[in-house]
Amino acid sequence: MRRKKRFEKKQRSRFIGIFLRFIFPIILIAAVGIFFAINTKYWNGNSKISVVEQSGVGDVSVKVYDPVLDEVTTLTIPGDTQVSVSRNLGTLRIKNVWQLGVNEKVGGILLAETVRKNFLFPVFLWRGPQGQTNVPFGDRLLVWYFEKKTKNLQKTEINLGESQYVKRQKLSDGELGYKIVGDISERLTVYFTDPDFSKASPGIYVKDLTGKYGVAEVVGGVIEVMGGKVTTIEKGQADDSDCLVSGVLARKVARIFDCKVAPGKIGNDIEIILGTSFAERF
Repeated sequence: MRRKKRFEKKQRSRFIGIFLRFIFPIILIAAVGIFFAINTKYWNGNSKISVVEQSGVGDVSVKVYDPVLDEVTTLTIPGDTQVSVSRNLGTLRIKNVWQLGVNEKVGGILLAETVRKNFLFPVFLWRGPQGQTNVPFGDRLLVWYFEKKTKNLQKTEINLGESQYVKRQKLSDGELGYKIVGDISERLTVYFTDPDFSKASPGIYVKDLTGKYGVAEVVGGVIEVMGGKVTTIEKGQADDSDCLVSGVLARKVARIFDCKVAPGKIGNDIEIILGTSFAERF
């Protein structure tokens, strides 16, 4: 009887040893993989992602993470840069847009939209001064790790206040600040170029049903910063709709502008339909 108990105890110990050495690590790796699959939405380790950051009440920065070149580029927008705020909320210094977004109960979305509207940077992800963000946890963890392992020589910082794109001038409030005075240069847009557009070379058609001047042109400008080429902007009668994207790379374009994706493809082309509801949050 005692021999049998010793044998059973020895068998249990052997099973526990096998479990801890072989089975548990497999379960742990699978669990981590499932966790990241659920909590990671944008970072795939191949494509660039860009995040708008507001730290305190000072400058606004746009960070571009490029896993292909293993580079992190930070574009700093002086906080005293005058911008046209999205959603028809007037003209402000960009350092004040975050708080306006909080007041309007839309959070950092307003800052991302405003940066996209004024600078044509293809951004939709944001981080706030108290850690507020729309970046999923899994993406945050992977981006943090990527930034930590990126060497200093692969980190580039560009202050737009020292470029020809913005100039120090008297603003509409009578005080000195910065104004956007020129078109965005290729020296800046190169950081946002998406290789998928070069590979697919899609024809991009924009159907403008907003009834508002300039909306479709800015949307086209953002897409061209990404590396696309808008071939046609067709104006039509104003329609009470938001925006719809179809064709190749439709999901990539749709997430930048928070649009819906239409089923099906139109060859190798992209079609974007913009309505009055989209113009209201432009």
